[in-house]
Amino acid sequence: MAGRGQHFIPQHFQKPFVIPDGKDQLWMYRRGSSTAIPVARKDAAKERDFNSPPSLDGLPTLDDLITDYEKRLFPMVDQIRGLKSGQIIPADMIAEIAVHLSIRTAYVRRVFTEIVGKLFSSLTDVLEKPENFMSGNTFPAYVIPPKIEELLIEKIEEMAWYKSVGISSSTLARIGYFHLRERKEEVSKKVPDILGLLRDSPLADPRNLIAGSHNKILSQEFAPKARVEELSKLDWFVVAHNQASAILPDCVCFGVDSNGDAKPFLLLEKDKIEIVVLPLSPSTLAVGRHGNYSEFDPAKYNQLAARMSFDFFLTNEKKPELLEFLSGATGNVRHDLHTLVKGALSENQWGLFVDDQPDSNRETTSFFEKIQPKEDDEYNSLNLSFIGCADQERANLIGRHVCYIIAQFLSPTVASFLDGVTFAADYEDALNNCSRGFEPSRKLQSYQGDDGVGVAMPILVVRDGNYKVRIIARCYIGDLFLSENEDDYKLALAAITHALANAEFLYIQHERFPDQILKSISDPIEGFLQFYSGGVFATYYITRVAGHPLETVVEQEAKLTKKIALFFQEVIEKRRAYRTDENLDEFFSFAVSKACDLLNCFAKLFASRRSIEDEPPRTEAFVKILVRHDLIDWASLFERDLDDFYEGLPIWSDYKKLFFINRHLERLLFMFGILVELQNGGQIYIHVPLGNDANYLNNLIQNLQS
Repeated sequence: MAGRGQHFIPQHFQKPFVIPDGKDQLWMYRRGSSTAIPVARKDAAKERDFNSPPSLDGLPTLDDLITDYEKRLFPMVDQIRGLKSGQIIPADMIAEIAVHLSIRTAYVRRVFTEIVGKLFSSLTDVLEKPENFMSGNTFPAYVIPPKIEELLIEKIEEMAWYKSVGISSSTLARIGYFHLRERKEEVSKKVPDILGLLRDSPLADPRNLIAGSHNKILSQEFAPKARVEELSKLDWFVVAHNQASAILPDCVCFGVDSNGDAKPFLLLEKDKIEIVVLPLSPSTLAVGRHGNYSEFDPAKYNQLAARMSFDFFLTNEKKPELLEFLSGATGNVRHDLHTLVKGALSENQWGLFVDDQPDSNRETTSFFEKIQPKEDDEYNSLNLSFIGCADQERANLIGRHVCYIIAQFLSPTVASFLDGVTFAADYEDALNNCSRGFEPSRKLQSYQGDDGVGVAMPILVVRDGNYKVRIIARCYIGDLFLSENEDDYKLALAAITHALANAEFLYIQHERFPDQILKSISDPIEGFLQFYSGGVFATYYITRVAGHPLETVVEQEAKLTKKIALFFQEVIEKRRAYRTDENLDEFFSFAVSKACDLLNCFAKLFASRRSIEDEPPRTEAFVKILVRHDLIDWASLFERDLDDFYEGLPIWSDYKKLFFINRHLERLLFMFGILVELQNGGQIYIHVPLGNDANYLNNLIQNLQS
């Protein structure tokens, strides 16, 4: 297991650069120092707990995983070092080596720390004139305002990292905007408060932030596939370095772009790479170049490598000219970083109905009140059917209960939208063989999850040319109405009232958007996501108006706490299996179903909280797991968005506002490297690179938040 002191340039790679007969030492030329100092190879390019602290539970640490990976990599290094000058180097081998060594180094942290520092110093203009960046007091939950989207896309496309990720700027802007909303309160404070926060918080010295991000990158992929593919396209040769001993820069690998500018490999733009250089030993270099690019002059190597170094370089020689190279060692890189950040801050698939002006005169349906059963209340007649269950006498008794509940629970207007109720022994068969009055686009499936199965569902039907809703329920729900056990009756009552609440939400949508019912959503991304997320707000609405009498809020939180832990465990395991079997459909279907299940559980919990008078505080265990998985801010935002949409239902006139649920689904999927984007041909592309585990693209989050 990993202990204290971990190398960010592997000792194995440093070995050829040691001082001859120097007791396994190297000369270190460090920026700001007037002389070179000898350092032992075991202490060079090393930091305490650089990748991970020592394991306390015996589980492999990040450093252990890197060590295991490099056991496969280093034989390839030795094989390439055995080649002679002029020989061809296998492109796939050297590309993987160069990429891994580049992202493994402390150089990554130094560079991004510099970037974040410059970004924070550049925030002053925005903070002093926030109206230039944001208009209004709120951010829409469902869509990026056009001005902010335009700004985000423009700035994202200016950043060097953008061209290497293979994701459209509009998709990145959508994700970045959500994270801006998630941390909206931090952004919208008064200027003095924000400046004080930046000055006093760890963000003022972003080293810890960057270290965490770097570790996440490494834990996801030791040699990112996209970068390896870039370098594999080059022609690689061994080039002799006879002028003097070649130095080993802290960035390890650098290149030259099509403009003739030398840059560390990680700062090179993907489409502009012309040549890449990696030192193999003091006398040999690995040089990759495009076929039409001129030969690399090894005589310029040491000077260029010194300029590329951020903090230091290592060598087996002590020469005065190396100190001269060092005097300008970071000027080139820092200038590039300054340029990089300059100006960076200056069942219901219904169609869209765009109406930006809410109609305050539109009649709305009143919310339900909990029923108070009375034995002598009248009940209305209703079309009820029993398939494979109940004789006539039993059907009449059940029917009295159901009709009474409907009369107490629904307004007459909404009750007229109800076609009837069917109790069936074969629930799935009844769902799909009920006369709908139209040809459904897909088969209906009942809910099946860890916490039970669906027992009642409202489905849309057409009767005499009018849309109505029929409730299909499992037959034993009807039987429970006749039980003398109070808990049985509560279960039946909850099942029917929840189905009625769902029916009212369908009624509201039908009344507001009558011309859009059963039409596909015109926006491909929104339609694709709502196929999965369409029932989440219905869950919130149902629980908010009908309550959740079977579980207390504390019981729901305890169950959800366990579900969150299991969610992360199962999706990560499934993702690792995907790296082997490459079954994208299976992995995505699994992950999106789990994410929607989680959204539904959160929606049910938040609605339950709002439906009781005295909301208890969140339990300690629940808060801890939200913090552990970086969900605490997201959960608060999700709760606010659900409540805001619910309170705005009386004036809801724009269907696409319901798409705020899609943004939250994307947020959960994004944690596991799943990103849905629309390609130029209008096709949906699910971006799930093979080489990554949980929390993929966290480095992009840092850039997007900046």
